[in-house]
Amino acid sequence: MKYEILLFDADHTLFDFNKSEYCALKEALEFYSLPSTDDVIERYSVINVKYWKMLERGEIDKKSLMLARFVEFAREYGFEERAEELSDLYMSNLAHEAHLFDGALEMIEELSKKYRLFIITNGVKSTQDGRFGISPITKYFEKIFISEVIGAEKPSKEFFSAVENGIDGYCREKAIVIGDSLSSDIKGAINSEIDCIWYNPSKKEAPEGWNITYTVSDFDEILAILK
Repeated sequence: MKYEILLFDADHTLFDFNKSEYCALKEALEFYSLPSTDDVIERYSVINVKYWKMLERGEIDKKSLMLARFVEFAREYGFEERAEELSDLYMSNLAHEAHLFDGALEMIEELSKKYRLFIITNGVKSTQDGRFGISPITKYFEKIFISEVIGAEKPSKEFFSAVENGIDGYCREKAIVIGDSLSSDIKGAINSEIDCIWYNPSKKEAPEGWNITYTVSDFDEILAILK
């Protein structure tokens, strides 16, 4: 196997972000005695994804995103005056939610015996620092690259160039990106000419014409490729 460096996305790949988001938002809504049903939380999630896609396309900056998603969400349910407070409390809560997918820790433990491991994430630094700080998986990673620190988001070439420059002994031909997002992880890898593993547990159809090196639906398939 030619690879030496594994560049792992964090949320939706190793971390169960949906669970973390649910717990953080439910707690924040209940603190302010606001509606916190599953339908309400699901609606926030849809709005949140929309804004992160806008960020990936360069249509909004991250600072604006943080509040704009809550303004839209709160407006729909009639508590717009709470949007900023809710946003702040949610982010504070999220820093303490670091749920891993089943099998993620065991996979990383195994891969760490043979490879150099790194995390590449578009998350917010303060939130990700909190989550990574309490997760048992973090010790296996040599370095964590956060877009807010770099000043560029996946899938931009600027982000991946910063990753390359931030790893001693980096060789593009010996690196591979592993992530769930076509629009950030996989597109970024392809644009930067890095091999990639698309983690696709829901078994979606691959886009036509995309040069995806590998597609997998579970962690065992990742281990099979890399072992």
